[in-house]
Amino acid sequence: MSAPSSLLGRVVTIATGRPAYIEMAWNLARSFLHWNGDGSLRFTLCTDHAGPLPADLVDVEIVRIRPGECGAGFSPKLHLDRLVPSNAPVLFLDADCLVVAPLRPVFDRLRGRDFSLIGRMTDVGEFYGDVRSHLARAGVPRLPLFVGSLMYWENGDTARSVFASARAFESRYDELGISRMRGATADEPVVALAFGAHGLEPVSDDGTIKADAHLYDYPPEIDLFRGRVRFVNTAPAGSHVIPNPLRESRPAIAHFNAAYAFESPYLREALVLRLVRLHGWPPFAARAWALLSLDWPQRLVQGLKNLLRPAYRRLFGTRTIKPTPRET
Repeated sequence: MSAPSSLLGRVVTIATGRPAYIEMAWNLARSFLHWNGDGSLRFTLCTDHAGPLPADLVDVEIVRIRPGECGAGFSPKLHLDRLVPSNAPVLFLDADCLVVAPLRPVFDRLRGRDFSLIGRMTDVGEFYGDVRSHLARAGVPRLPLFVGSLMYWENGDTARSVFASARAFESRYDELGISRMRGATADEPVVALAFGAHGLEPVSDDGTIKADAHLYDYPPEIDLFRGRVRFVNTAPAGSHVIPNPLRESRPAIAHFNAAYAFESPYLREALVLRLVRLHGWPPFAARAWALLSLDWPQRLVQGLKNLLRPAYRRLFGTRTIKPTPRET
């Protein structure tokens, strides 16, 4: 598929390994197409899944990856410079994101940056272990505290060098003393070291580009079809994994990391998208069905669990936490 000369940018995600990721990628693609249908931006899916796309995603560009070609776990993200066509700026989003607004303003804000993230620089604290220790072992002065749900780059030597450095740091992962995630090497700490090694500066988080669910109260308010989204943070400063000074966010991109992608409101919005775009339901009917069949029953079950949990623990003790589909 060739790109039109008017292509302003490319939104990219990865879905490799477990089936849950391809379902998330389809949800992300649907949300992108709902808000960005004028053809100036293209959606690209890098995947090792051989099956066909759903009928409503015929406009999605596919980059096929052989299973294990770029490693496992989070490693494929470190090879994006080799996978994605280089004829337009790239906005990478994790597959568990949903687009809730047009993305052209995001590209306009980031345009001109060779490689960029949303976060803040530091040389102290905790980020997959002790930051000061990582920096000393890697010979890097500072690194960004960030969530790897979003990266932006433009074709050029800087972006290629950042990715190459990230892959090199990954090869030294245990030597650098970086903590593993779910037993695997993580992309965020090695990208952070590469970013710092090249003297780059991140974009400050003002709550308008993206919000990561684990840095805010849960659940957020969201109606994707109407472009209504609001994340609120009432937690004390410093209580999140990454300090979040924002009290509120109304972003263009909502990130449902960890277990949040396996419950509402993520599942509700994904169902509405699928019913409308794939099956042709009117939006109001799709939302009503999603509320009745999924959202309200889930709230009822969760409310009963919260109510009965103290009594259950007194009688039977605590239960083992079940792994999510990301881990099974």
